[in-house]
Amino acid sequence: MSDGEVRIRECQSRDCEAISNLIGELAEMERLSHLNHATGDRVFKDRFVTSPPLFHCLLAEIEDKCGQSCSIVGYALYICGFSLR
Repeated sequence: MSDGEVRIRECQSRDCEAISNLIGELAEMERLSHLNHATGDRVFKDRFVTSPPLFHCLLAEIEDKCGQSCSIVGYALYICGFSLR
């Protein structure tokens, strides 16, 4: 990945705290912090323990200028469902 390039990947269990933080930032921006119950533990349980998972998550990340680490800069939560209604 080159400097500044965005990479999209499926979340992993190690990302649960970061996902929780991103959800919290969105809730704060929307002035809905009082409704946010997405702790790192709850994200982990709902995504990696519950079968089937209650949601899936893609993360967007950017590599730092030194190429040493990546920062998560965005996310997309989605559920899989189908209805004939």
